[in-house]
Parts: sequence; structure tokens; C-alpha cells
Amino acid sequence: MGMKVAHVPNVTLNESDIDIARSVPTKEGNEANMIIRFCSRAKRDAYLGAAKKKTIATTDLGFTGPEENIYVNEHLTPETKRLLGAAVEKNKEVQWKYVWTKNGNVLARKTDVSTVLRIRSRDDISKIPWAVP
Repeated sequence: MGMKVAHVPNVTLNESDIDIARSVPTKEGNEANMIIRFCSRAKRDAYLGAAKKKTIATTDLGFTGPEENIYVNEHLTPETKRLLGAAVEKNKEVQWKYVWTKNGNVLARKTDVSTVLRIRSRDDISKIPWAVP
């Protein structure tokens, strides 16, 4: 199952590239979440990059039933997930161009050419000059 879900275009994976693949329960109970731990950071980064560039659907992986998109994200610690949520909420007010995570860090960017800011705490969210000049 892990190898089937791990298939994305332009990334060749072997079973030896995956350390662990397991399903995890969700709050809703009707969605199937999976955590895949890769043996190397290079494979993980290649996989995440390719998965972000191309939408993957259940039918692409040979699953039957209605076509649904598969979303691929980093697995975040509960604290990082809360911090990302707080940053996204703040961003709804100020509408910066990007708020995202990379390598377990919460990042924000006002425009395509502005400096990327790393958000380490809720205090950082309140200290960032969110207003657009």
C-alpha cells in the first residue's frame, strides 16, 4: 500500500527508499491519512517537490470509486501544526502571498520578491510587520 501511494511522476522509488508507511486515524474517521517515512532526506525532498507540482488523484494510483485528490504534506509536530494554523489565520487578515512549511519550519513571504521570514513562535506572529506599505 505504501508503494502504491508513494507513486508520483518523475520520482523513482523502490521499497528500500521507504522506512515505514502506515495509516493513521483522523478526527473525522472517514479519511485515510498515511505517514510515509523515507530512508533518505534526498528522496523525501524529491517526493515532496514532485507531489507539490502535480495534483495526484486516487485514480492515478489505481484506486476504484470516485476520483479524489490526494494531498501530500510534511508531517508536522502538534506545536508546529498549531503555529502554522495561527500564521494562516493571521494571513487571512493581512493577505500576504505565502504562508507555508518546509523542513518543519513555518515560513511567510509578503510578495514573490520579499524576504522569507521564519516564524518560530506565536510571539513572532505578533512582531512581524504584516501591514503592506
